[in-house]
Amino acid sequence: MSEPARDADSAFEARVRPLVESDILLAAREAEAECRRRPDDLGPWRMLAYVHHRQRDLRGASDALRRLLQLRPEDHGALFNLAICENRLGRTEKALALFERAPLRCERSAGGW
Repeated sequence: MSEPARDADSAFEARVRPLVESDILLAAREAEAECRRRPDDLGPWRMLAYVHHRQRDLRGASDALRRLLQLRPEDHGALFNLAICENRLGRTEKALALFERAPLRCERSAGGW
């Protein structure tokens, strides 16, 4: 990741992360807008997936995670979190296939997100 992209991600996360607790709808709008501004950057898609997950919108989280995986196919945290979403949506076969691709030690905690 380039330095400008890393700086943009840091600034974006610092702005949106507190909104997840105080105004989840605004956090979702901000994350969606950032995804439109920077469609090829991982950070906005990761945040959008997280916000949707916090809203209990598993389909929205799954969509954002799939986009993230188009950009970085072997993102272990995204694979693991997508597997969790698919499992909770009742898509067991898809979930199992994703769990097989995600190593036991991924970037996030064992519980995901």
